[in-house]
Amino acid sequence: MSFLYFFWGFLVQWLLRIVTEGLSSASLVSGWVDSVPLIIGYIIIIIGFVRIQPFQPLMGRGKWGAVALILLSLIQMVLPVTPATAFWGSLLTVPVAAAQLYMAYYLCLGIQQIAQQQLQPNLKQSAYRRWRMYLYCEVTLVLSFVCSLFADAEQANIWATVSAILAIIYVILNLIVYLLMLSLTWKAHKQLELPSAQS
Repeated sequence: MSFLYFFWGFLVQWLLRIVTEGLSSASLVSGWVDSVPLIIGYIIIIIGFVRIQPFQPLMGRGKWGAVALILLSLIQMVLPVTPATAFWGSLLTVPVAAAQLYMAYYLCLGIQQIAQQQLQPNLKQSAYRRWRMYLYCEVTLVLSFVCSLFADAEQANIWATVSAILAIIYVILNLIVYLLMLSLTWKAHKQLELPSAQS
């Protein structure tokens, strides 16, 4: 059951985010509502980390990444969207990416270690590959942000173009990563055994 918390956490973020972004685009709700699915998903993921921690203490460290992401999401919710605060709001890109990498690293590392203990080499390799894909995704986001710092707001330049291209790549990678993490956590739920008291 514990690995299902991660599955449902990622799924809730993905599906509810589609709904809230659609409502925001139609001006039916305020923009801060977009952060609500993320917070709900991270809470579910934290529960998964807490329940697995007695069985795999190293993996339990990932909960602090999710806690940081909740705090950062709350900051994004209360930060007013104005030209004066837009730059400072965009600076949250870096700590958000770092916290996501921290959380994903311990999630994938924990699955790798449990898979190794239970002689599941294919699942272990899948967890490693998912971590690398997650890393590439977040690095792309940070690079897009860095390039945007050099872009000219009044006149398009090469930095603005590169930033836009990287942003598009990030959107595509982010979708792929969500699907891969859903697949990984579902396989972990099906293939790995945990003590009944922790599962």
